[in-house]
Amino acid sequence: MKIIFLSIFIAAISFGCNNQSKSEENANNYIGETQPVLSDYQLDSINHAAFMADSLFYSGPTVSMKTNMGTMVFKLYNQTPQHRDNFIKLANEGFYNGHKFHRIIKDFMIQSGDPNSKDGDPGNDGMGGPGYTIPAEFNPKLIHKRGALSAARESDEVNPKRASSGSQFYIVDGKSYKPNDPIYANFNTTNEAKSIYASMGGAPMLDDAYTVFGEIISGLDVMEKIAGTPVVPNPISGEQSMPSKEVKIISITVNP
Repeated sequence: MKIIFLSIFIAAISFGCNNQSKSEENANNYIGETQPVLSDYQLDSINHAAFMADSLFYSGPTVSMKTNMGTMVFKLYNQTPQHRDNFIKLANEGFYNGHKFHRIIKDFMIQSGDPNSKDGDPGNDGMGGPGYTIPAEFNPKLIHKRGALSAARESDEVNPKRASSGSQFYIVDGKSYKPNDPIYANFNTTNEAKSIYASMGGAPMLDDAYTVFGEIISGLDVMEKIAGTPVVPNPISGEQSMPSKEVKIISITVNP
């Protein structure tokens, strides 16, 4: 089995885990090349140039994610229509109800969306999904600022097109980076993005590698509370990221 993992985190930055986990080396197997790529939710007939305009930039639908630690409200981006529509579809079906946040790394991200997290076996958390992937929808204006909603995926080694998991997602809880931080030497980050990362924080090392498809517009304090949950080593990878107490999604509803 393969774990849907933010593998770039281990490769690109020095804080957190410094050694590649055995589970990542054996990597990430619920989605394979023989599985279908999501095709039911094709690009909308929209003027993409117009959607790049600031006045329309955050014009997508909103969803409320109720957890046992509080409620977060997200704006979904119209600039990532396949991810937007898939997330809405799964939410309307109740797919996410009862899913745990199975991976938490403070000052980096909190991850959920794996149906395996409901079965009581922490050893398979991170290996599940709906059985399809979503093509990457990278957009230079959609960055991993603090509160960003992004799609998890398999590593580049087995997923060179960087297609997203059909259901697993993470919410960024990143630290702040000064515009002259050495981390930017490895990434083509715009000055605008650097300014956002300096003021808000985030995870710039994930830009153009994982699809960002929304952001928190209410309930950032809830995300912070979840990110602060005590963690213990994951029984498979050894990564210090498995919550020591249950943090789960009660429901995700699409707002009218």
